[in-house]
Amino acid sequence: MQVFGYTLAESQDALAAIKRRAGGFVESAPAPKLASWATTAARTSDAYLVQVAEGEGLRLATFDAGIRGAERIV
Repeated sequence: MQVFGYTLAESQDALAAIKRRAGGFVESAPAPKLASWATTAARTSDAYLVQVAEGEGLRLATFDAGIRGAERIV
């Protein structure tokens, strides 16, 4: 976070605070196990994001009505 003038320790503290406040943080991404509807590049990304969320007991929130298994934000 050199742009903000943070030291390494300050950056680590800031990241820890963001993780605490944001909730639903995924520490590491799992290997893809894509749904059968992931037939295009865009759908592959969508399916993977749904997979990551579900693997953490969460739901993907999106404005896109076409993503299966996601919670649509209106």
